[in-house]
Amino acid sequence: MPKQKGCIEPVARISLSQKIKFLQIEAELHIEFKERRSHGRRCTANWFKTIAKQIVKDLYENTTFTASHGWFYCFLKRFNLCPRKQSNTKKGSVWDRLPFIKNFHTKFRLFLSLGNCAKDRKWGRFLPSCRFNGD
Repeated sequence: MPKQKGCIEPVARISLSQKIKFLQIEAELHIEFKERRSHGRRCTANWFKTIAKQIVKDLYENTTFTASHGWFYCFLKRFNLCPRKQSNTKKGSVWDRLPFIKNFHTKFRLFLSLGNCAKDRKWGRFLPSCRFNGD
């Protein structure tokens, strides 16, 4: 059947109470996740499952909660989460790293000024034994 202009296809409606059995657990787990990610820490699937089981143990006594693989990915979809570490930040600010950079450049200048290595026809000023690798 061809689509008509302006028609909206029906969407399956599922009540949240049917799908989410442990709403309070997931809310607390989401808070733990946000706190951990705010510190730039990584949250793996095992971390989610371990913390979820700890929350279940604290809140409920006789509950069978397995924290399965399917539950985990549905949890991620419900809260629109991605279990990655924030990757667009440096470990320290420029001012924290500045002494290390200055130290590197002073030692490198000293190394260049010494000139212990004689010039070679093939290798030039820096023989392979005298090379400094900054990688």
